[in-house]
Amino acid sequence: MPLIFKYPKVVNNDSRAPPVVRGAEHFTLLRLPTELVSLVLTYMDWQDFLHCTETCTCLRDLIRHSSLLTYRLELARQHLVPIDQGPSGPTSRTLRHRLRTLSNSWMTKTFKPLPTIDIPNAGFVYEFMGGVYANGRGEHAPPVSGPITFYRLPSEEGEEVISWTHISPLGEGMAYLDFCIDPYQDLFVLVCFASEGSLCRYDVHIKTLTTNEPHPEAFSPLLQCLEKIDTDIPDDGFPRIKIQILDDLIGVLAKDVNDRGCGRLYIWNWKLPAFETPIILDPLYSSIDDFCFLSHQAFLTVSQEGYISVYTVSSDPYADPAISPTLPTTPTRRATFALPELHGECFYWDISLNCNPVPGHIPRPRTNPPAAARPSEPSPSPSTSTSGNLDHEIPMNADSQIPPEKRLPNLPPFYIRPDDRTLLISLAVFDVQGQMNSSFLFAVHIRIFLDAAQRVFEIPSEPCISSCSNSDPSKCLCSGDGVGVGTGAYLPAPHHPWSSWGPRNTRVLDYDQPVDWLHAVYGNKIIDRSPAGPPEAGQYQLRVREFGPAPFGWPGFYSHTRLKFAKVTNIDGVEVDEQEDGEVDEYAQQRHDMNLESTPSVMSAGEVFKESITSCLPYYTRLLNGTVQAIDVMMDDCRVVLLNRNEDGALTGMDVGLF
Repeated sequence: MPLIFKYPKVVNNDSRAPPVVRGAEHFTLLRLPTELVSLVLTYMDWQDFLHCTETCTCLRDLIRHSSLLTYRLELARQHLVPIDQGPSGPTSRTLRHRLRTLSNSWMTKTFKPLPTIDIPNAGFVYEFMGGVYANGRGEHAPPVSGPITFYRLPSEEGEEVISWTHISPLGEGMAYLDFCIDPYQDLFVLVCFASEGSLCRYDVHIKTLTTNEPHPEAFSPLLQCLEKIDTDIPDDGFPRIKIQILDDLIGVLAKDVNDRGCGRLYIWNWKLPAFETPIILDPLYSSIDDFCFLSHQAFLTVSQEGYISVYTVSSDPYADPAISPTLPTTPTRRATFALPELHGECFYWDISLNCNPVPGHIPRPRTNPPAAARPSEPSPSPSTSTSGNLDHEIPMNADSQIPPEKRLPNLPPFYIRPDDRTLLISLAVFDVQGQMNSSFLFAVHIRIFLDAAQRVFEIPSEPCISSCSNSDPSKCLCSGDGVGVGTGAYLPAPHHPWSSWGPRNTRVLDYDQPVDWLHAVYGNKIIDRSPAGPPEAGQYQLRVREFGPAPFGWPGFYSHTRLKFAKVTNIDGVEVDEQEDGEVDEYAQQRHDMNLESTPSVMSAGEVFKESITSCLPYYTRLLNGTVQAIDVMMDDCRVVLLNRNEDGALTGMDVGLF
């Protein structure tokens, strides 16, 4: 006899009253209090969530009347995941209102300008992450030994800029090459030249962002990388360093200053002693021009030969992919993707992979207070770190007594899905015959590379990439049956020519002037400048382009589920949501009232490529209201940062706009 499941009937004469369930005694789940049912449903994948609304009228009504569940659906539609705020965090209704306010500001193309922040004597080495902008003071390109000043930017109106300075980050007279920060972990990583007697070329220092002390969670405050090719050759070349932080992983791509073709990628778990020996990708088998994490178990590299490679680093094929590897292991190459083939005497001379935030990253609550130093370590000295007025040349906006924990940003209530990022590939091509440089910019969603990390890759027949169906990062990447698991890093892996993957999954972007693409992309949004008049006027509008498997959510998302979120009743311990009928429908329509670019674009081959370049990745574009004169522009989830420069190109200050 076939199994027949009968759904209980719902009686609800008052749209503001909780649903009354008849026949719930036959439905085990609905015997529970509605508060518990709501919590149970929050653990479901959003697609299963929607299936409940289509197959069970009782669950549909329950979801409709729950602020918590409608908030979760709203997050899913915008490709976001919730961040646990603890028992004292804001209510679901408050979070839902904050999410809508932020989204409406983006959709209405309006940001609120704040007073200009002066940055005197700014240098060339800087970083922007988690709402904190850091600038290393110095007149020349790295290495530099000047102070590093940090600015915690406001996240809402009324907040003040908090700034502090590390005068000598590595000690008196010691210069650094580059640095990277993660404010959510109070983490500050610097790379410098090693001492003369060292067998390695570079030192990697792991410190706290707030106090410049050795980080209390680091198994070692000092790491080393890149053995010297010839210890008798002085370090007088220009180094190529890239640092990337993904939670408990630190990746450093280091190239020898005296051999630009030599470089190695080092990956450490900076919290575990078992990881003192790093994962190393050796250049004897693959030249590396840049790299980017894909997840805690996978990363990308790109070579000057024009190939993007996908590697995994799991020492256990069945390990939980949400946990970083705990044992050193040789990376396994899973697939390669070719970039467009060049014509004649042209060659790639600089390729960069730009993705922000780092794929796989989700902020987590800090386990230790930022100011807590180990008892065996001295307190921060005024000679190495200070807040408030350092001198007349570096004016500060923060009080000198502000404790270190106040310098770090608050944990955001929601964040971009860890598997939902747009990767910007910046290509520089040199034509030997014509002695000309050309630059190109390609956008691609990282899902295609994550698929390659999961299993033997099969190129989809459809132009669009389907989004990962899981919002839980632990479900977004499994080991699968990849090529060469446990057999070495350089066995043959599936190779995909440009024609088989590029046109369907990329988009060639035009731009007015090159910008810092790493900080001009955030999630699936990309911001740059578009001329608002004649060039001599120097006026620009800010242009935002949004990519992804389904830009701006899913058309007909709410109409498909037949949910009308109006006058939500408090049945799950959350305040009543006072929304009027039709507001959500207008909001959904507003998200699609943008310029959709879905037709393929074709770029002529010219004298650079062998064939014309066709690209089809869809995106929405819009121009923000107003004009600006800034040279550089950066962006994160709720801010636009405009960098102002003088006639000599030196940075003088920045303007912050809040959404």
